[in-house]
Amino acid sequence: MIVAAPADAAPDLANVRELYASASYAEALEVLGSLESTDNTEVVEQYRALCLLGLGRTADAERALLSACRRCRAAA
Repeated sequence: MIVAAPADAAPDLANVRELYASASYAEALEVLGSLESTDNTEVVEQYRALCLLGLGRTADAERALLSACRRCRAAA
């Protein structure tokens, strides 16, 4: 599963996308930590979950996805 980031995504998010694509999940998570307050929160949470899955941290990935779902519901 590859998440499409908005065309106007920050350079750091582009870096996350590259790190994820190269299976550098831990490094991508570090960059994601600095992106939490961006306008791309949904994309950030999706990449966080995917990186956690890549690291075999299934329970953490599940929590990240649930958090993203709760945010989407709250915004609706």
